[in-house]
Amino acid sequence: MLLQRAKAHLKNYQFCALILLFTLAPLGAQAQLSPEVEFDLTVRELETAIEHNNWSEAKKLLYRLDKLEIELPPVMNFYKAKAWLEEKNELKALGELEIFLGKVDSSHTKYTAALDLYSYGKQLWKIARGRHRDQLKSYNGQFDQVKKDLELAIRTRYILMNKNFPMDRFGGTSLQEMETADLSRIIGILQNQLRNGSNSRVRNDARVGLSEIQNEYLPELRRDNKKIQKLEAKKKELLANMRAKLKLLRNEYDEGKY
Repeated sequence: MLLQRAKAHLKNYQFCALILLFTLAPLGAQAQLSPEVEFDLTVRELETAIEHNNWSEAKKLLYRLDKLEIELPPVMNFYKAKAWLEEKNELKALGELEIFLGKVDSSHTKYTAALDLYSYGKQLWKIARGRHRDQLKSYNGQFDQVKKDLELAIRTRYILMNKNFPMDRFGGTSLQEMETADLSRIIGILQNQLRNGSNSRVRNDARVGLSEIQNEYLPELRRDNKKIQKLEAKKKELLANMRAKLKLLRNEYDEGKY
């Protein structure tokens, strides 16, 4: 039984924890379970989860036991491996099995099962590795396309806001002005020319410029900014996905375990 094997690892931890619990607990405080009882309940719940092949629940319970900061029997690593395999995380499962096999010898009741599970996990990982590589290749292709689309969108925005009347008359717009869609500097210049222009042509050009900014350039600039923001977010997401896949595959390669 898990419970009988696991209790052997509590000893000093239980005694110290109980003393600390009763020393620090204030009068009238709500009663809490002792570490020993908490441990026993968790192990019993773990046994039930394993008996019913509920590995998702078993994994939660196993990591709850980890938080008790006591030495757990090696069999817990074996069950963690089974839980990870059920969730299709082959690398973590293989890692837990390596820990288990490093702690026990061939006399352990789970030794043969662990060897079989390790071989099975390696087969699953080979399949998963191919899937990860295909996903990485897909991410690379998407990233290249998004990068091109982003560069084109930024260039289009630059041309719109620097090569057209009236912006071209005032040195174009800065990156900050484009990114914030704040054309108050140019609008202020045109409004001043509209009021105080030296002749009718200057005033008429200012009137046309203000109209085009309000009705054409600002709406287009805001659309461009939204497009650029979406592309930048997509680029960031793809980059994170690529790094995660690379880290996964590189770790496997560096460690040479599997």
